[in-house]
Amino acid sequence: MAHRATWGTAAPATLHCLTGCAIGEILGMVIGTAPGLHNAATIALTFLFGA
Repeated sequence: MAHRATWGTAAPATLHCLTGCAIGEILGMVIGTAPGLHNAATIALTFLFGA
């Protein structure tokens, strides 16, 4: 039996996902820029934490 997704379940799940990605990206930027890492390393951290 297939489960139908509704707006009531999709909207909070999407918000949860986007919030997690945003927190990960901010955390990656903070961790990368605080010790003065190179831009490429900071981008890599941001990508890893945001994914």
